[in-house]
Amino acid sequence: MGITAARIDQKMKEYARELSDTDVFLGHPPFQAFLLRKLAEIDLRTTKEKKPPVAAGAWDEWKRVYFLRYNVLPVQSAKIMSALKSLVGAVPGADLSRLMAFYVAHADPFYVRARHPLELLLRDVQRILVDMDTGSSVTRKDAAAGESYDATVAAAKQHWAKKHGVDDVR
Repeated sequence: MGITAARIDQKMKEYARELSDTDVFLGHPPFQAFLLRKLAEIDLRTTKEKKPPVAAGAWDEWKRVYFLRYNVLPVQSAKIMSALKSLVGAVPGADLSRLMAFYVAHADPFYVRARHPLELLLRDVQRILVDMDTGSSVTRKDAAAGESYDATVAAAKQHWAKKHGVDDVR
């Protein structure tokens, strides 16, 4: 919705009251100059309030949790705002705040060494959501233990199959 003629007329009357009675007529040069300066202050493109960007609330929350962890504000860039916008689209609002707080507190050495960049949160959002919902995270040590267990089970199955003359054990 653009600015209306009535709104401009209203503004002109307000500005006219600011001038002395002798200056108030359109042909008077000081009034014309004053009026042009004042009209330049009006945003002629629109009068409706500008909505904050989609990621504005997410950015405030990200600044808050990042500052609590590192005692510095995160860098704001187009890339980061784009990542935040993607996160807002991928994660419901209530979960997004919890997710950010959980991520910044995540002890995965890779995240800690990298200082918890937002790009890694976006990349690993599924993993971090699962960690948050289950209340646990898989560390490198846990992953190695799981691989060792799987290798032991596979070796045991292979040994059993060989001992009992079975070709394939699932």
